[in-house]
Amino acid sequence: MNAIFTKLTIVLLALLTPALRAQRFAPIVAVKLGAVRNLQERSFKDLPHYSFYPELQLEHKLFGLEHDSLIFFSAIYGSFWDDGIDKASSGCRDCDTYSTSEQTLGMRIGILLAKFPFLPLGFYAGYAQRHISFEYVGGTSINGASGYDFKFKLHTLEAGVLVKPQLFQRWHLVGEVQRLFPLDHHRHLILPSRRWIFKLGLAFALIK
Repeated sequence: MNAIFTKLTIVLLALLTPALRAQRFAPIVAVKLGAVRNLQERSFKDLPHYSFYPELQLEHKLFGLEHDSLIFFSAIYGSFWDDGIDKASSGCRDCDTYSTSEQTLGMRIGILLAKFPFLPLGFYAGYAQRHISFEYVGGTSINGASGYDFKFKLHTLEAGVLVKPQLFQRWHLVGEVQRLFPLDHHRHLILPSRRWIFKLGLAFALIK
């Protein structure tokens, strides 16, 4: 999967190079905050099932059509979440409890209908590498065994829809709904109910 990620990055850069040369680099920085369904099982009713989700994105306009009524853009982003669990569940006597977290690095390509009626509407697709950690915090399984820490990588495709109304000259409000599509053999951990991410944030154009 690492080789696939590298090849996709090279292909993306090759595709974007002509567009980047055709215009000046005018990045947009977006900071988004949201909620994501974490990896805790619903049987642990005393543990949080949703986690705080911050994301930092660097976006660049590739080109626009019809006086920028339709804008094509690319982006790279990083995100992180942690369920914050630091003690064993009290709702399951024969269970070992883990605290889960995730760090993500990904890329996106999308379109924005900047003059869509009411609100600018956009769509994007992307690819990301997710580093997921399970940290043992307490409890024992039914056979009395303790848990252990472990980590793995998960590769995902993603698709999203966004609205991006302008607030001020260089400021925009951003609202997003994102859907994940896991690729690896660990995808069974990311059940359908865990594949949605909801975000709200601000975007700022560094250059007018």
